[in-house]
Amino acid sequence: MQRALRVDENKRRTKGEQKMRLTKIESRAKLVREKLGLEGIDQIVFSALRDRLAERQPNLHLKKTLADDMPNEQDEAYYDENSQTIFVSDVVWNRAENGDGDAMFVIAHELGHAYLDHTGIRKRNSISYSRYSLKNRTLEDEADEFASHFLVPTNRALIAPNSEYIRSRFGVSSLQSEIAWKRIKLAKFDLAGTQRPLPRNVINFREAVERQRDN
Repeated sequence: MQRALRVDENKRRTKGEQKMRLTKIESRAKLVREKLGLEGIDQIVFSALRDRLAERQPNLHLKKTLADDMPNEQDEAYYDENSQTIFVSDVVWNRAENGDGDAMFVIAHELGHAYLDHTGIRKRNSISYSRYSLKNRTLEDEADEFASHFLVPTNRALIAPNSEYIRSRFGVSSLQSEIAWKRIKLAKFDLAGTQRPLPRNVINFREAVERQRDN
């Protein structure tokens, strides 16, 4: 029994710590938007992001790099803490200039490494995260979370009725719009003070007992 209680307590602590971490990341993404003067817009276009960084954050550099000059051929972009530079392959850079949502996410992900004070050289590539160490996976997840909040702020997406609306309004990819939509739905439930719906394969035993009692 004591062991079960300790396990439950550890689970609650883990969930609480995760919520605190996510809140911190969301706040940081909001702050960066404000610093760059982008808090009043929905879709962040690459040219605006590039210009605002150069104007308002001159110590953080964004550099276009030939794909052949990247450390590894799979690298899409990487952040170097020592030089305070985000190196972006020319392929991703050109796609971002053309409004590609996936490319913008890659760049926002590297911004996350910079603004979340991640140390060393952080790479974004096509290699599965499963090959990373636990520590590196955690840092990559944090950068992904930053990018999602940076590109789709919760407060600006609360009016969204579905993921397609998010994709169209914020210019993100279909995958990122689905991820953001899950977050927005939870935020709506929290604001409404309603109970979050259980997954389809989970039985609400309390409701089942009440229905049986009524019958």
